[in-house]
Amino acid sequence: MELRHLATLVKIAELGSFSAAARELGYTQSTVTMQMQALERDLDAPLFDHIGRSVHLTENGRVAVLAARKMLEEARRLRLTLAEGDGGLVRIGVYESLCGAFLPDMIIRFRKEFPEAELRVVTAPRRELLELLAQDRIDLIWVYGDDFPETVRPLAEFLHPVSLIAAPSKVAAGRDLSPETLLAGPLIYTEPGCPYRRLLEGFLNSQGHQPEVFLEAGSTSVVLEFVQAGLGIGFLPDFLTGEAVAVGRLTRFGLKGFTPRLVSRICCHRDKWLSPAMEAVAELACRAVAQA
Repeated sequence: MELRHLATLVKIAELGSFSAAARELGYTQSTVTMQMQALERDLDAPLFDHIGRSVHLTENGRVAVLAARKMLEEARRLRLTLAEGDGGLVRIGVYESLCGAFLPDMIIRFRKEFPEAELRVVTAPRRELLELLAQDRIDLIWVYGDDFPETVRPLAEFLHPVSLIAAPSKVAAGRDLSPETLLAGPLIYTEPGCPYRRLLEGFLNSQGHQPEVFLEAGSTSVVLEFVQAGLGIGFLPDFLTGEAVAVGRLTRFGLKGFTPRLVSRICCHRDKWLSPAMEAVAELACRAVAQA
């Protein structure tokens, strides 16, 4: 099966006739006919109905045209990428907390390794990023979660420790509180739907508890400021709290019976051809998480 045959098939579908496609592509009509006969042999399926002097795509033909367009687009991208060497555009969509924690160093390293490439970053909720990926408006996503549509292909997976946090004067480091003791202190949450908030809420709900929330914040930096001020208890990934814990502004502690599992993945569309620069983004993410 040759790309030029697929290109001819697409052109016939666009123009509606063999002769028009032949004129457009600079072939004789007999050449176009031979190409389509060869393609039908390769696919072992009839692609056209010849009724009188008219030619119409069969159902197999319509399916083949859709697939041919995708294959020709991938071939075009491959030629462009190879022509540009290590250049090209990489578009990555990232959950906001992952972006702030890992991308600054990643971008610096990426620019050193791929000086001819351009990296664009979008931060958005998981659902929106999945939609952008499906529309081919971004190349890669880095989001939390285990469940993904069948059209999404994981490239790298990371397990992130996540802990309850408080000011040192409120809770001693390393303790395991009971849910009842935890709920005695005000809770400072991230926004509803936040992946790590859902972990804690799910556990407390399974124990029959409906916690009262003192503050909901869309920014993790706001949660950190309130918790460090001793105004309540938070629940954040360790990569966001490491510096504050190291200098003694925060303590980490556990909750009896609660073993949170926070997973993030870098993914692409299953039909996406990845350039060397795109593959490097996933590799750099692995390095960044390992060193966090």
